[in-house]
Amino acid sequence: MKKSLIGTSIFLGTCITCTTIFAAMSAEVSLSASKQTVKPGEEVIVHLSVKDIQDTSKGINAIEGVLEYDSSVFSAVEQNDSSTDFTSSNSWDSPVYYDATGKFVTSKATYVTADEEIMTVKLKVKETAEDGETTVKVKNVKVSNTDEIYELSTGAEVKINIAKETLQNGENPTDNENNEEPIEDITTGSTEDEEDAINTNVDVSKSKTSTNPTKTVEDTTTAKTVIPKTGVAKVLVPVMAMLSTVSVISYRKYKNTY
Repeated sequence: MKKSLIGTSIFLGTCITCTTIFAAMSAEVSLSASKQTVKPGEEVIVHLSVKDIQDTSKGINAIEGVLEYDSSVFSAVEQNDSSTDFTSSNSWDSPVYYDATGKFVTSKATYVTADEEIMTVKLKVKETAEDGETTVKVKNVKVSNTDEIYELSTGAEVKINIAKETLQNGENPTDNENNEEPIEDITTGSTEDEEDAINTNVDVSKSKTSTNPTKTVEDTTTAKTVIPKTGVAKVLVPVMAMLSTVSVISYRKYKNTY
């Protein structure tokens, strides 16, 4: 019985030691790229950061995850003594990377409680890469603070566009072929469409002039002849004659009376 209890205790102790502890603390990771669009043969830097660390007084000092990318688009990531595509940030240790599975592990001597960048990874686009959108991911992420380990419910991803030809304004190179501007007449500075419109207007104007001559509208409100100015004289002459006659008659009556 004693031997059985001892054996059970040892088994339970081993299980507890080897089992990952999923504590109440939480955190998130994020990915960002140095370029949104790259050409075949170019390199892009992907940044891995930790953020929103909660429910832990100590913070975190270790992280592991799996890097996932399209091997038909990007060359294989390397991490060895002679070459490395990883660069640690903010005093995090240089990560250990397993190229067969894409798993990486890194740690830090101090605890992290605020948002910060952990590392960057350099990805080179293959010369044979086709145009299109590709996604770089980090998944199966776990963070630790020595006492406990927390597995994130979600990882992170960033989308990158592969384009052999790019324009400064971001338009498709074939857009100009489908939207040609009217040909400009160098000698006149106007387009063919504008010139046709001008010629049409000129012709119409000429035809209207020849078939519909301009008519002068007679103003009936204006007198045709000069207004006579003798009206006053015609009135004064009879009046003066009458006054003279009256004066003569009055004088004769006056003379006969006296």
